[in-house]
Amino acid sequence: MEQPLVQTQCGWVSGRAHEDVHSFLGIPYAKPPVGPLRFLPPEPPAPWQGTRRADAYGDGPIQYAETGFTTIPAYAQDRTLEPPQHFSEDCLTLNIWRPAHSNRPLPVLFWIYGGAYAMGNAAMALYSGEAMAREGAVVVSANYRVGLFGFFAHPSLPKSATNAGLRDLLMALRWVQDNIAAFGGDPNNVTIQGESAGSAAVNTLLVCPQAKGLFHRAISQSFSPFNHDEWAHTRAEMEQRTADYLKTVGIDTLDQAYAAPAESLLGRQADYMAAEFSPYIDGDLLPEPLEQAFLAGHVHDVPVLLGCTANEATVLIGDRQQVTRASIDATFARKYPRHIDTLWNMYGAEAERDPAAALARFRSENTLANMRFYTQVLRRCNASPVYTYLFARQVPGIDCEFYGAYHASEIPYHFGNLAAIARPFTPDDHALSQAMMSFWRTFAKDGQPTAPGQPHWRPYDKAADLWMHLDIPCRFAPLPSPERTDFLQALLAERTGL
Repeated sequence: MEQPLVQTQCGWVSGRAHEDVHSFLGIPYAKPPVGPLRFLPPEPPAPWQGTRRADAYGDGPIQYAETGFTTIPAYAQDRTLEPPQHFSEDCLTLNIWRPAHSNRPLPVLFWIYGGAYAMGNAAMALYSGEAMAREGAVVVSANYRVGLFGFFAHPSLPKSATNAGLRDLLMALRWVQDNIAAFGGDPNNVTIQGESAGSAAVNTLLVCPQAKGLFHRAISQSFSPFNHDEWAHTRAEMEQRTADYLKTVGIDTLDQAYAAPAESLLGRQADYMAAEFSPYIDGDLLPEPLEQAFLAGHVHDVPVLLGCTANEATVLIGDRQQVTRASIDATFARKYPRHIDTLWNMYGAEAERDPAAALARFRSENTLANMRFYTQVLRRCNASPVYTYLFARQVPGIDCEFYGAYHASEIPYHFGNLAAIARPFTPDDHALSQAMMSFWRTFAKDGQPTAPGQPHWRPYDKAADLWMHLDIPCRFAPLPSPERTDFLQALLAERTGL
């Protein structure tokens, strides 16, 4: 089969054809951030001579090869976290999937992976855009620097040398603006999409002044900009966190940090995660904390589709057997210290039967309350519509009665990649996947999610408070447990003064 060829602004690339989809993998969108460019903002890529092969994923960003996720039964039975073969600093590449035949510009879906800003990569089979391209979209995924390499902060660096990982995403989006038309995509119809930390990045781009005009819609999955103080650091705080972490690996100066081999900067994973490397308030890309930006209405006015899974926290509480009443009490005290007694009245009976289930339910319902609060803030400050969903499908597999619709479980459905993970999926699961692909693609196409044979998905209206429940069957209905959700959202409104 003849290789597809496309001319980018830096030169020709040759991809690969599979049935009715063309893929172009590992295209550099910036210079390798190595040597003196380590920790610095990305620079435009250098042109190349001849035709560059784009038939294999690029290396993932520097990170720990093994993560704690593989010990959680809901994830361990999947192949969803399969890493690329290599991690390196030379990681700033992107991937594109397009239909083999199209005579019109297509909507562009730009995927941002999650991983707590410390891990993740665009090479996972779970994120392949092939099935979505077959539906009639151009799909782009891009590696960006994570952890220390993405969010390093030091007082001796230039003022503009902040939030390198976020600047990577901006550079990739600019590359899309300059080049995606050559691949059949519409640069005037780009939808950014992410889950978990990828959703946090979407939210960040929604309030980043430099992102204006680089995208036209947004899909935010399972992350609200509210109630996440762990990712609300100032530059000075991140400089101190960076310095404290570097001391754990024997680094005292900026010169030493530049001279050290990349892998030697990965010390104890517990220390690394405790540093919470993530986008920080730098007065440039992020002039103010996310919460303040959204509450003040400093948000790009674009249509947004957002939601979460029904059982977000079943995979986020750690080892089920280790959860105790003391664990729950500590969580209540950390989240809502003034309302511990009321929370025990709400969740205490379930905690007696199964502490892990009670903690997971509280955290899941708290996430849903956060997402609804986020929705209502967007509706208050923007004219564009917001579409809300609750992914409620109990994903089949080991211990599925407990894990239910767990964090990130919707991803293979909306990508059409159920085959990428080892689960006993049924025809119903495949039908739901087809519906979700249609919802996501049509939202990217014209801002209105629709799917054949599915309920009409109306924009969010506070008075009706109806959400699209993504399940078999899909239904447009109120949220479950509204009393708890109302109470938890009221606590958030109390804290923010809204």
